[in-house]
Amino acid sequence: MPDKRKSHKNPIPRLAGITFFPVIMLSFLSVSGLQAIYTTEYFINYSAQSIIRLSFMICGALPLVLLGIKDDLIGVRYSHKFIIQILSALLLISSGTYIDNLYGLLGIYELSPYIGIPFTTLLTVYIINSLNLIDGVDGLAATLSIVASVILGSSLLIAGNRTTSILAFAITGTLIPFLYYNTIAKRKLFMGDTGSLTLGYMLSFLAIYYSMQTSANNTAPSIPPIIIAWSVLFVPLFDTARVMCVRASQGKPIFNPDRNHIHHKLLDLGYSHRKITLILTVATLCLTALNISLYKRLNINILLTIDLMTGVLFNVYLNQRRKRIAGNSELNKISEQSPSIPLGDFSVTTNYRFDSIPKRQVVVNTINPHSWVTSHRDTEFKKALLQSDALIPDGTGIVFAVRWLFGIRIRKMAGADLHRHVLQQLDKVAGSVFYLGASQRTLTHITERIHAEHPHIRVNTYSPPYRDRFSEEETAAMIAAVNAFKPDVLFVGMTAPKQEKWIAANRHLLQARLISGIGAVFGFYGGTTPRPPQWMIAMGLEWLGRLIKEPRRMWKRNFVSTPKYLSDIVRLKLKKKNNKKTTPDYEIN
Repeated sequence: MPDKRKSHKNPIPRLAGITFFPVIMLSFLSVSGLQAIYTTEYFINYSAQSIIRLSFMICGALPLVLLGIKDDLIGVRYSHKFIIQILSALLLISSGTYIDNLYGLLGIYELSPYIGIPFTTLLTVYIINSLNLIDGVDGLAATLSIVASVILGSSLLIAGNRTTSILAFAITGTLIPFLYYNTIAKRKLFMGDTGSLTLGYMLSFLAIYYSMQTSANNTAPSIPPIIIAWSVLFVPLFDTARVMCVRASQGKPIFNPDRNHIHHKLLDLGYSHRKITLILTVATLCLTALNISLYKRLNINILLTIDLMTGVLFNVYLNQRRKRIAGNSELNKISEQSPSIPLGDFSVTTNYRFDSIPKRQVVVNTINPHSWVTSHRDTEFKKALLQSDALIPDGTGIVFAVRWLFGIRIRKMAGADLHRHVLQQLDKVAGSVFYLGASQRTLTHITERIHAEHPHIRVNTYSPPYRDRFSEEETAAMIAAVNAFKPDVLFVGMTAPKQEKWIAANRHLLQARLISGIGAVFGFYGGTTPRPPQWMIAMGLEWLGRLIKEPRRMWKRNFVSTPKYLSDIVRLKLKKKNNKKTTPDYEIN
């Protein structure tokens, strides 16, 4: 069934893998029988030993097939999966099939059974699960299995082991028709866990068995077999190890599913299922060819290091591209949820909603008539406002202008309204918030109030010195304090336009998802600056209440900035009338 981790939208049958084991066995046994009848020089290589190994491999595959069927139908706990996988691996090993030589890898050559047997057990379980986890897009696991089985089968044939190579080619023949129904046919089929567990187990057998080909055999390969074995399975093995390491480093259970696999990253970059399969298949072929061509010139450990570094660098590249795409998606999400209206040089965001913590950094600032006028004489401030990801209307004058110019009713959203809404959402998800600005007394009151009203929020504060411009050392100290806490939301309260300028200059250094300059809200929320009564705010008279309480600070805003702002709006209205023929109507974008 579809879910947030899967890339298909409709229910698709996932029991096609139930046919893999019987079809592979039928093909393998029939071709081996024909070889016995019609080939005069017939022999099963190392006859008794090969029969024993293949027989135990078949016995080990049966429990995995049954496990896969149950998992596809009703689900199976991880602990139960591992028990069955370990038992199947032990059945394989009991036939004498285990890694007995590392060919100089990590400086190790021959392995004693006491080391080789447990190592092979873990390796078998690792390969089984790696192929299961890489089965995330149509055709990927099947195509990588075809590549691995063809290369291992050819290598075994060259090494003189005809019978086991027949098994490899039987896997290839079984997967080719399945690939059609998995990628091309209108009615698709998935291999499910039944198929991926079967393939993973058989490929682990082929890889381990081929790795046991030694120079004692005249027809044994000249290239260390372990190089080919890891090359053909490198993509799923590396991806699984990387994902597990990332989960462990983040303190998450390593078996919890997520969208961090390589195919998920390529999907997020816009690649189709076929392109992803092509990219990773070509990568496997190129890596195998490169390792084969370089093994005589480079030490086996250097080859492995090159392979691992290539995987790491490719992953870093995908992460960087994924972050850029995610950033654009976040901005598109803001644009879709909160339409914007062009007002002069600015784009005013209407109905901004903080529904969840952004995946990438978003800066939200406010605009009112005073900041409008100030920005026209302070280019640095204007640039800071223009760089905002969302610019919300904090003033009756902005609401009036939008309605008069475009006939659109929007709702005023003051910094205090944004602040209240963000805290409510953070409390639901046990988020974190950092307050940068104001006096220590105000910050203490803010912290106490948050602990009382929003007990699930983690809060931290920093009181910078009061001055027009900060020194480099002071700025570095503020940034260090924020980044040490790594908040989901950073509120900056240094009064406009200083706070907006500071955010614009340092946002790239700050480890916070949402950054907003809300100025006077620090004092309002902390109780050190009284806010006008609610009835005045509801009537659009908040400016009057603040003028009465702070006449020395607010008179210039109301009696100098407001007339200048109104004259600008009148000019915009006249300009709009003159351009009516070319732009007759306005639509929210």
